[in-house]
Amino acid sequence: MDNIISRLNTENCSIIKLSLICTEKTLRERLEKDVADGVRKSDVIARGLAYLPLYSKVGSVKIDTSEKTPEEVVVEIINVSDNG
Repeated sequence: MDNIISRLNTENCSIIKLSLICTEKTLRERLEKDVADGVRKSDVIARGLAYLPLYSKVGSVKIDTSEKTPEEVVVEIINVSDNG
């Protein structure tokens, strides 16, 4: 994330690092649905679950999307940016 941000012109903006995360159960359900819909291959499930714990090491504001609608997540993002 820092590598990408370092290459951007951020002179007239503020950067807020956000990670949209979810529980392992929710991630598995979402990925299994994508596999069933033919959007992803089944190997994505193990890979996605393996990455999940790594988000705790990322220096960002975490927003858990597990039980939220997209609209609710947007409100949280707006609240973070208003308070950031």
